[in-house]
Amino acid sequence: EQNNCQVILIFNDEKLSDDQKMIYQNYREKVIDIELIYAPNVNEAIQIALPEALPCRAQLAVNITKLKIRNIRILFKIADLMKLIHPVIAHSCHEVLDQLARTLVLLVWLEYGDTDMNERPNLAFYQSWSRTLYSLRKNHLPDGLSAQELEWDEFMSNFGISHLDDFDRAIYKVICQGYIEDSRIEQCAQQLNHSLTQSGERRAYTQAWSMIHESFADNEQEAIQSVVKATRERIHLISTNELDGTMEFLHRFDMDVVAKDL
Repeated sequence: EQNNCQVILIFNDEKLSDDQKMIYQNYREKVIDIELIYAPNVNEAIQIALPEALPCRAQLAVNITKLKIRNIRILFKIADLMKLIHPVIAHSCHEVLDQLARTLVLLVWLEYGDTDMNERPNLAFYQSWSRTLYSLRKNHLPDGLSAQELEWDEFMSNFGISHLDDFDRAIYKVICQGYIEDSRIEQCAQQLNHSLTQSGERRAYTQAWSMIHESFADNEQEAIQSVVKATRERIHLISTNELDGTMEFLHRFDMDVVAKDL
């Protein structure tokens, strides 16, 4: 300012035309006294854009690193959207929050990323993609998938996406409109949370029975008590056939009183 200096900012040199690049190179040595390159790596960009107290920061950082996002503007947008969405679904299980972090990073990158469109799946591909469907197409249909679709299919699988669900669609709606209202994101998160919770409880019930079916250890009483406890806690989830099987199992071990109590 004191020396009446002029500052030129080039935010993305890849967007310069060939003529602009030639002009810059021709006058660079004559006009520019000091040239500074600002190009933070992914970790530096994360430190700049994501506050330490940001909800789901660790999960966001993992997914940002996978996509090698260095664009500070995109990372600020991801952080702002997380601050907007998280309060309405903060009570959800960690699987729902993990999905939020993964989907949010991917969709913001697809919507606003400035890399070559051919290097990343487009939104239309993402919205129609299903790991099961594309696996069937790849392995069983004569035409299979194009080279680009194969590349994108591999990318989606490696990133940890299986398909687009209602929660993902609600996240995308918030990204596009910039506010929570009318997105149904809270309802979709509740439905997904309920489904995942039930799935987790079903796994716990199955694991209790695995002590009976798969173990050779001398732990008969421990295994029986494990089945009884799992049945009592998750009786609202098990089928009639499963309950009948549990009753028969308990009768076999002379635990009619316990069976009657269940």
